[in-house]
Amino acid sequence: MSRKHLRTAAIALCLATPGLLASGLLSGCRSGCVSRESSEYPSPDGKIKAVLYEKECGDPSAATTTIALLQPGAVFSPDKIEESEIVYAADSNHGDAGTDAKGMLKMTVKWSDAEHLVVVTAPSARNFVLKMQHGPTQISYTLPLMN
Repeated sequence: MSRKHLRTAAIALCLATPGLLASGLLSGCRSGCVSRESSEYPSPDGKIKAVLYEKECGDPSAATTTIALLQPGAVFSPDKIEESEIVYAADSNHGDAGTDAKGMLKMTVKWSDAEHLVVVTAPSARNFVLKMQHGPTQISYTLPLMN
């Protein structure tokens, strides 16, 4: 594995596991990361919300797009997201997956009903976290339709 790939994997591990960072197990992770919230998606019954955000630690090509499921009244703070709340984390695979104007993976997040979250993401995204369930919430991942 090349040095660049090792660095990218280490950054992804830091981004995807904030609980390990807080416990000191990943002391090599830097706190100089920049996080940008993109969108909040409340469930139809208002009992939970999906928060889509990006975290970048120095290398824009290795920025990680993350989805966390939070309580509806929770204020988004990337440093306070628990590892257990993260249901999806991926990067653009060195640009192969494509990004939007903000540098985030091109994706769609929507609720099909109060307990089913649907994430449409690029087939070439490099996934680090891909949970299928969080509490009562089922999560489905699909690929976009090709024209």
